[in-house]
Order: sequence, then structure tokens, then C-alpha cells
Amino acid sequence: QHLIKADVDQMKKVLMLQDNRTYDGNSIFFRMGQKLLRKQRRKQAKALFLEELRQEFSSHFNPHQRFDPSLELQIELGISRSGKVVEQILTLPGKSVKFQLAVLNGLNQARFDSLPEVLRSESPYRVRLRVIP
Repeated sequence: QHLIKADVDQMKKVLMLQDNRTYDGNSIFFRMGQKLLRKQRRKQAKALFLEELRQEFSSHFNPHQRFDPSLELQIELGISRSGKVVEQILTLPGKSVKFQLAVLNGLNQARFDSLPEVLRSESPYRVRLRVIP
């Protein structure tokens, strides 16, 4: 809760800096406010993009058999600007080959949106997914 309050206080400061026209573009306060605003936008874009990835993958991960709930698989993806998966690395392959194949099949069927503008400089954008049945 206190972290949320700190973020809200920082955003209020940024907005106050934007409203106050006495600062010119070279002011250290103005630059700090702009930097904080960019950081906040980047954080929000990452969270929204990760949620979209999760939903798209979940909609295509429909295994035909039930897997043990204790199974876990971690995969690192490299996503291009257009949203295409250009790299897949199993960082924690798990114990079941069938589960791995079901996860990879779901990833191959998923169609991700293009990267948000603020994340395009990190292309390919790397994300780690943890999949649990």
C-alpha cells in the first residue's frame, strides 16, 4: 500500500511540474519530471503487454490431457517489434515431454500484438513465462 502511495505522490509531482509553465525545458526539475513520466509509461506498457501475452497464450493452451499440477515449465521468449516470437529458450524444461510439447504448441498457435512504442527500442523484447497446468 505504501508503494502505491509513493507512486501516486510522484505522479502528482510530475503533473504539477507539467502544469507549472515557469520551468523551461532545460530545468533539472522539468527533466526529472519527464524522466519519471517516461519511466511510468514504460512500466505501464510492460504490464499491459505481459497481460496481453498471458491472455493470448492461455487462449491457445488447451491440452487434451490433464497434467500433474506440480509440473512447471519456464520459457524465455524473444519477441520482435511486430509481435512475432523470434526466439524460444526453455530455461526450466520440466519433467514431462508431453507437457513441453503442449506448451510449445500453444505458443506456436498464439498471435501476439506488436510491441508498444515505448518497448520497441528493446527489440527483440525478452520475456520469461512460467507455465503451470
